[in-house]
Order: sequence, then C-alpha cells, then structure tokens
Amino acid sequence: MNRICGTRCFVLLLLCCHSPLSQAVETPESPQDFHIILLVGQSNMAGRGKVAAEDREPHSRVLMFTKEQSWQPAVDPLHADKPKIVGVGPGRSFGIAYAEANPGVTVGLVPCAVGGSAITSWVPGGYHEQTKSHPWDDMLPRAKAALRDGRLKAILWHQGEADCNPAAAAAYATRLRELVGRFRKNLDAPAVPFLVGQLGIFPARPWTVATRQVDRAHRQLPTQLPAVGFVSAEGLTDKGDALHFDAASYRALGRRYFTTFQWLIEQAGGTTPAATDSSHRSAPESAFTSLCDGTSLRGWEQAGNWEIKDGVFHRVRGGGPLTYTAAPVPDDFELRFDWKVSAGCNSGVYYRPGQVEYQVLDNAGSPYGENPRQAAASLFFCMAPETDLTRPAGEWNTGRIICKGSLIEHWLNGKPVISFDYEDPRWSVFVDLLAIRGGDLTGRGARLWLQDHGHEVWYRQFRWRTIPATELLAPNRFFQPEPVTGAALAAEQERVRKMLEKSAGERLPAR
Repeated sequence: MNRICGTRCFVLLLLCCHSPLSQAVETPESPQDFHIILLVGQSNMAGRGKVAAEDREPHSRVLMFTKEQSWQPAVDPLHADKPKIVGVGPGRSFGIAYAEANPGVTVGLVPCAVGGSAITSWVPGGYHEQTKSHPWDDMLPRAKAALRDGRLKAILWHQGEADCNPAAAAAYATRLRELVGRFRKNLDAPAVPFLVGQLGIFPARPWTVATRQVDRAHRQLPTQLPAVGFVSAEGLTDKGDALHFDAASYRALGRRYFTTFQWLIEQAGGTTPAATDSSHRSAPESAFTSLCDGTSLRGWEQAGNWEIKDGVFHRVRGGGPLTYTAAPVPDDFELRFDWKVSAGCNSGVYYRPGQVEYQVLDNAGSPYGENPRQAAASLFFCMAPETDLTRPAGEWNTGRIICKGSLIEHWLNGKPVISFDYEDPRWSVFVDLLAIRGGDLTGRGARLWLQDHGHEVWYRQFRWRTIPATELLAPNRFFQPEPVTGAALAAEQERVRKMLEKSAGERLPAR
C-alpha cells in the first residue's frame, strides 16, 4: 500500500468519489491500532436484511476486506456469498459499536460467512455444494492476509440452521468445540474471544428437538471453553421468511455481539465484581429469621381462605393472597421456603413492588408450563430458568430467592436456575419485557405475598435473612435462560401486544 509521509493514512478516499466502493483505503501504520474482526458462519452472519441508506453510510474507522483482498469502507452488504440475496448483517453494526467505544482504533471486518453452510463444511477440505465453495479453506488464507495489517480481536460466529436435523444436531456440540480450537490454533490466537449467536426465535418456525440441541450447544459453549460468549436473539424479528432476521434486528444483533464482547473483555481483565466464594450459597440456618410460628397465621394477612396445619400454609378456597405484614422485604435478602402444587396449579411468591414474582407452577399440568418464562422458578414474564428441575405435582420442592443490589437469583431444589444482574445491558430485553407487565426490579419495600390463582397450593418453612453489605455476590456468568419458541412465543407476543395497546389507551387524554 502507498505510504504518505512515511505513515499509512486514515483518510478514506471515498469521500471524494461517487461510489463508496470504488477506491481502496489506507490502514493504520501500526498493526496494534488496526483491530481485525472475523465474520464466519452461514446466512444470518452474511446477512439477508434489506439495505437502506443508513447501511451505506461509511464510518471513517470501520473497514471491510474485499474478495480482492483490499480494504474498503465497510458498507452493507459486506458479504458476497450469494450476491443476489446478500444484504444487511450483524457485522457492520458490531464494527461501528467497537469503533465508537475505542476512539484510537480502526476496525477491519473480514467477511467469510457462507449461506447454507453446515458445520461439517467448516473443516479443512470441507465443501459446500450450494455455493461451490470450501468455507474453511477459503476463509483461512483470507483471514491470514487480513492479519498482515492488524491484530485479530474477535471471531463472530452465527451458524447452526443447516445442522438442525437429528443426525447433525447430535454431533454439533463436539464439532463446535473442535471448530473453536481449530480457529484459535490456525490463527495463532489461543485466547481470542469467540462469540456465538443464538438461532432465530421466530413464532412461525417452531423449534424441533434438533434445534434445541443446537441451541443448547451454543448456550453451553461458554462453560466448556475459555473466552467464549453467547449472544441472545431474544426479541429479534424475522424478515418474513421465518429464517432470517430483518435489517433492524441484524443491526441490533451486531450491537449485542459487541455488548457480549465488552463483557468478556471485562471478565478477562478482572474489572467485573466477583463473589468472594460460594459460602453465601449455604448460609447457616442460624442466620435466618422464621416468618411463621408454625401453628398460627400471626404476622400474615388473608381473607380466610388460607389455613395452617403442622406448619404448612394451605390455600383451601378462593379469596385472595396471603401477605406477610409483620415487616417489609429487606432490600438485600435471601428467602428460603418449600412449596407443593396440586395438579394444574398456578401460584407464586411476590417479593418486589409490582409484578415481580417467583413462579410456583405445575409445569406438566398447567398451560403456563408451555412457556419457560412462565414456568416454575421463573421470574414470571421476564426470565426463564436455565433448566426444569421441578418435581411432580404433590411432591415438595425447595425454593430460594437471593437479591443483592441488582443481582437476582432463583433457586429450585438446591440449584440456581436464574442468576443475573438486571443492570447488565445483556439482559435489557428481558427487563423491558417485565416492565410491559408492570414489573420494576429497582423497586424496594414490598410486602411478601403468596398468590391465590384459584388452585390448591401449599407452602412451608418461610425464613429470610438480610444480606450484609460486606457479602459480595456476583451472578453466575454462565447463566443462559431457556428460550421461548413456537406457539408459546406467539401467545406471549399477542399478550404483549394487548398490554401495550391497553397502556397506550390509558395514556390518551380524556375527551
């Protein structure tokens, strides 16, 4: 490349040209200032969104590596895997977010995704019939050529749709781990962040058993390999084909990739808070205060529909909730309790002002159980448990709720099934969903109350402790909620639509 005054310039020659793709541009003189991002996978990384004017606006510090192996301004479409249908993808919005967060850096995007490619084509010698290409063998020399000018900072992977069949899905997790190792070894980048995006969650395309296997491999990968992040697709919408995201969702997905990348870097640098140890998971019973004397409902308020026998609260008829009135819920607390449901039962434990609830449910017998965000131990209408650990109706379950600052954990039968920081931007889509229902996780000073939703339900051994300020807690960094898919997602979206319509109607001025 030409040198001007002994240094590679940052000036984009396109500024004086009619076509933004007509001229190559210079890269930073120091490779340390040129951060390379590899874009790999299949069509949802390549992008199929409709290109708009905003997608053609160059950013002075975001470049793309072309098929001809020259650097040009990064404008969509970045990829050329299927020229007739390629469009907006997540890469460019990731690059812009990266550049904005790092003012002294130029970002180089290296597009290598191939629409329709199965993970078996991402091996040496692998062949992809649709595009008559060799995804791995084509990618590797391109990546190495790009890395002559800069330093690899992240690998963005979105792939798996082509492997959502029984045979391929069964082997997908193993192949994915091998793929990450192969990237890191061949690019001499053993600790480079590897970010894997979630498959599209579209109501018109219900997930199969195989789809869930692939998704599980994606969600569990961070627990198996270092410097791996999972990027949620919750709340994103398709372009009408129930397969590819629309352009707005691609842009949002790219920003989510960057948010996860930032989080990984903070984790690696030790800038995020960490729990001192696991001792808080098993605080001694002596630290807890019982909320029931075992023989009466003293300290609790109800309408005569709850009874106590042998220390067990029992909702026996309709009438309303059972509310603990002796003291408000502490700001930072741990609550322990046991619960048991009747067939088809729906109940819950409310612990923050508004609609903030530890769901108590017969998952197998209630229609609510079809939606993980409404299942037992969920943070109702907000966050699904990572896994279903419920026991059958009629058997006792143990529950725990831990709240410290912006940390929330729900436990079920001895294991944390929800663990997140509601101020972490990675979870904003879930927090926003709860807000539509009227839930405010920042609220404090609520009364603890048990829901009467028309079914027999039993509770016992309620006790809590105030968590001291000196007890440092952090969420499980590997937590990922079970996604809501298919008919359950469609029903939830319809419910959200009605809630939003009602809210908008209530805000209209009176005539």
